[in-house]
Amino acid sequence: IRKPYFNLGVGDRYMQLGDLRYRGLEASIDNTLHGFTTVAGAVWLRPQVTRALPEPGATGSVPTGPVPLTLDLNLDVAPPELQPFAGSLSVSWLSARVVTLDDHSELPPLLTVSAGVRYALHVAGAPVTVRLDGENLSNARGLHVTSVQQLIIEPARRVVLTIAADY
Repeated sequence: IRKPYFNLGVGDRYMQLGDLRYRGLEASIDNTLHGFTTVAGAVWLRPQVTRALPEPGATGSVPTGPVPLTLDLNLDVAPPELQPFAGSLSVSWLSARVVTLDDHSELPPLLTVSAGVRYALHVAGAPVTVRLDGENLSNARGLHVTSVQQLIIEPARRVVLTIAADY
């Protein structure tokens, strides 16, 4: 994939500074057996930036933001004998990724684990799902970097209750 490279240039103006080239592979597999669904995926990227205009401190060839290797594993558990209950488990791993425009500093790898349970019912004839999810259960500490060098903190362990109705 090739596309224009936009970022903050001289004078902190957001503009096209060059070109991006992404090479890589993406793969996934899935399987469903007796109410157990497994989905695994991987994305391997080799992004490269070619700068046509100056960018303060930019001497590297790897753009900030993209994660070179992402691995995801998701399991959904909904066997008929457990209905109306079901559950899920998600494991996500991000490889080290470039955080500076000179390619010299990286964020360390990040592993997060999430799990949840859900209950399906009908209210006034309409389907309703109640979900209780625990996100980042390992309370992994980490950062994500955006393409404009903003660091975003990985949210700490949290619990989310969701009620969804289909009326």
